Amino acid sequence: MKWADALGWTAARFREIVARHGPDAVAFYGSGQLDSEASYLAVKLFKGSIGTNNTDSNSRLCMASAVTGYQTSLGADGPPCCYADIDLSDCLVVWGSNMADAFPVTFNRMKAHLKAKPGVELIVVDPRRTNTANYATLYVPVAPGGDIPLMNAVGRLLLERGAVDHDFVAAHTEGFAVYRDFLLHADWKELVSAAGVPEALIHALADRLARSRALLTFYCQGLNQSTVGMWKNNSIITSTS
Repeated sequence: MKWADALGWTAARFREIVARHGPDAVAFYGSGQLDSEASYLAVKLFKGSIGTNNTDSNSRLCMASAVTGYQTSLGADGPPCCYADIDLSDCLVVWGSNMADAFPVTFNRMKAHLKAKPGVELIVVDPRRTNTANYATLYVPVAPGGDIPLMNAVGRLLLERGAVDHDFVAAHTEGFAVYRDFLLHADWKELVSAAGVPEALIHALADRLARSRALLTFYCQGLNQSTVGMWKNNSIITSTS
C-alpha cells in the first residue's frame, strides 16, 4: 500500500468513527520519541480539529515507576551512573531488557568492553532467552512476576556472604537494619519458588555479584511496565547497590 492510499484510508476511518460515535470515540497515545513539533501537531489535530481531549503520552506508563523508584530509593530522579561506567565495570547485569535489539548502540559498547576484557561478567535476567542472553556469561530465566523474590533471595545471600560495604551503608543509607532483618527472616523456600529459578543458579548469581568490584546494572521496561514497577525499581536498587 502506498502512503497516499494509507493516509486516505486512515482519514476515511476517522471520519466514519467520529460521524457515528462522536469525537471522543478516538484518541491519541503519544511517545517519548516524538519531538516537540510532532507532539504539537498531534495535539492540534486531535484537540483542535477532531475535538477530543483524549490525548495521552506513554511517559506515564513508560518511566513513572522508575521516577518514583529512584526518588524513594535514592532521593532523586536519575540513575547515579553514566555510559562511561561500562568501560570500568567488571560485572554487568541486564535485568528484563533485550538490549541487543532495543538499545543496540549501548549494547555494542558493552560488547566492545566484553571483548577487550574477557574476564568481565555479563549477567542477563529475563524470562525469555533473548539475543542479549546469547552473550551472557550467566543467564537467569526468572519466572514472570518473580523479579522481586529473586532480588530478595540474592540480597539475602549477599548478606550471608558478608558482601556488604558497611562504611557506605553507615554513611549513605537509612533503614538497612530493617531491610537486613526482613531478608534474613524471609522464608527461603518461598523466595526460591516464587523466583522460579533453580536454587543453585541463584547462588551462582549471588556469587558473581559478591566478587565484583565495579557492578553496573541495566534495566528497562521489563521492570518498569508492571503493576509493581516501583517496587521492582526499589528492589533492584537495594539489592545491587
